[in-house]
Amino acid sequence: MRVKLFVAISWTYVCASFIIFILSTTALAQQFRWGADLSFVPKLERNGVVYRTGGEEHSALEIFRCAGFETVRLRLWHTPEEPWHGIDSVLAFAERADALGFKILLDIHYSDTWADPEHQTKPAAWQSLTYPQLLDSMYRYTNNVMRRFRDAGVIPEAVQIGNEIGGGFCGRPDG
Repeated sequence: MRVKLFVAISWTYVCASFIIFILSTTALAQQFRWGADLSFVPKLERNGVVYRTGGEEHSALEIFRCAGFETVRLRLWHTPEEPWHGIDSVLAFAERADALGFKILLDIHYSDTWADPEHQTKPAAWQSLTYPQLLDSMYRYTNNVMRRFRDAGVIPEAVQIGNEIGGGFCGRPDG
């Protein structure tokens, strides 16, 4: 049986908040890998942020890879106001990470913005749907996302359904 265990640790580095996690491929094997949530990196790059190590410019992905990180967590929002967490940007960044040998943990928020214990707002496109329509839309959306990744040749090692869903999911307190 495959079990995914996640341990999140907050870390602030160069004005950017990184979430570092340890991913265990099986509970029994205790094989841990280091990973980081680098979802914000494309936005920072677009805004001109430059990463350096040893005085030389490198991409954030290269720096993390050289530091021994093996997994990248990427947040995906349904229809974000800015493109950074939308499917096109997330998939393009996943392709870059995959090319460097990273495993991908895809976190599908099922929201147009941050989803957390206090905010589990379903996407605007789904606001007026009945419950059966919502379930169908969630299925179709998830299927489309996974097909886009598959067609790009980037298969996530793990997919996180929702984010911090203990208090509900996709606008519903009953999950």
